[in-house]
Amino acid sequence: MKKIIAWFILLLPIFYLILLSFHSYHKFPVVIPKTFTWLYWSDVLIKNSLFYRGLISSIAIGFMTACLSTLIGFMTGRAVVYHLNGFTKTIAIIIAIPLMIPGMIMFLGMQQILIQSPFINSIIGVVIAHTVICIPYTSNIAIAYFTGIPREFEEVTKTLGGKGIITLKKVILPLILPGILMSMSISFLISNTEYFSTFLIGGGKVVSLSMLMFPYITNADYGHTAVMGLIFIGVHSLLFLGMQILIKSRQNKVFYEGD
Repeated sequence: MKKIIAWFILLLPIFYLILLSFHSYHKFPVVIPKTFTWLYWSDVLIKNSLFYRGLISSIAIGFMTACLSTLIGFMTGRAVVYHLNGFTKTIAIIIAIPLMIPGMIMFLGMQQILIQSPFINSIIGVVIAHTVICIPYTSNIAIAYFTGIPREFEEVTKTLGGKGIITLKKVILPLILPGILMSMSISFLISNTEYFSTFLIGGGKVVSLSMLMFPYITNADYGHTAVMGLIFIGVHSLLFLGMQILIKSRQNKVFYEGD
């Protein structure tokens, strides 16, 4: 019964979004539409010349942000746990400080720095801004994973003749792979939902799905907003599904093949 209630609560907003995306007219207290239209989908997918540019740009920025922030985060997490173990909690709090700073203040300061570089008004600049936001999340995920992996695992591998790359491939990566995929998924999600930083650092030249969606939201355009919302949900659902498949396939490979 609890599962049914949980699924109902989860799927009800999505079901209502689907209804809104086909409403020809919506005004409270109307809940179920009397007529349907493909107009909103047509406007977004066909008539909006910036949609596919924004979709590709969002995926590219999200992927680069996910890779960069995860790499930095896991290098930081490993260093904190293995070399500064006595200060793990303190450093974890320090790493999270950027999350306590109002976004507008942080991004305005970041713009002042990037405006002196060639990365302003470019995808690279936006990726740098998004990476700064994501690092507190990826670092703390990494700290949590490395805390559960004794360093003795690496030392045993070395005594058996394993070099650094072999240790990384055969010991460390299989253990932290779920954390890496989780970190990349969260970073991708955060990057795709960022509007202000993309607009400010990108200077309006970098188009993303969040920027295309913002005018619909501010104008209370329920139909177009619902379409964009469903596209957002679809993109991120496919991402998390893909990550889940990768994790399970890796676990099965380790279990059956002993890799």
